[in-house]
Amino acid sequence: MENNEKKNHSLIDLMDASMSKIREMVDSNTIIGEPIQTPDGVTLILESTPLTKFLYPFDFTVLMNYNLEGNTAAINMTVINEGDTNMPFSFGFHPYFKASKLENVDFDIKCATCSESAKGEQPAAPETITLTRKEGSADSIRLMTGVKSPMRLTDSGSGHTVEVAFDESVFTNGVLWQQDAETFVCMEPWNGWANSVNEAGRHIELAPGASKTFAWSITIG
Repeated sequence: MENNEKKNHSLIDLMDASMSKIREMVDSNTIIGEPIQTPDGVTLILESTPLTKFLYPFDFTVLMNYNLEGNTAAINMTVINEGDTNMPFSFGFHPYFKASKLENVDFDIKCATCSESAKGEQPAAPETITLTRKEGSADSIRLMTGVKSPMRLTDSGSGHTVEVAFDESVFTNGVLWQQDAETFVCMEPWNGWANSVNEAGRHIELAPGASKTFAWSITIG
């Protein structure tokens, strides 16, 4: 992730833009699925459709902004409840980072709990988080709560480092994952586990007309 051309505007400029201005851009310059080109990157738009409402019965708009500056990618997602009832949701971004070998990757992550399952009481996290694979298992996973920003990994085989920074007020969980047949590691912030949208107290709810923005970034060294 390198970009030698220095951008004249920072991500903060776009974040400071009012929601009404963004919505005006959506209405006048785009169709769904077509990106908005701005000095601060690209914004993608997703709106509810009859198909999405068949699977997820709520009216919504999602704005995804991607901004690349130097070796840092900043990602911002704004969720808007367009309906007349409270809207529950949760999500993860699923970034994957190339790794030489799993045994070459060391993690620098501070969190409250760490386990291989989201069910039941969660054990306290060890001082050092590792992602080792059980014999015969096809993948490895660590589910963490109370995660502190940033999360970091270092690959001694390639010499690369990855830092994932995020807003702790909206991202409370974290995930590490790696599949046996792939040379990658997934390290990501979450705000809920899989299916948490169906579990009381384990997801976010937006009131009608409300919006919420989630900001995080990836820096490659």
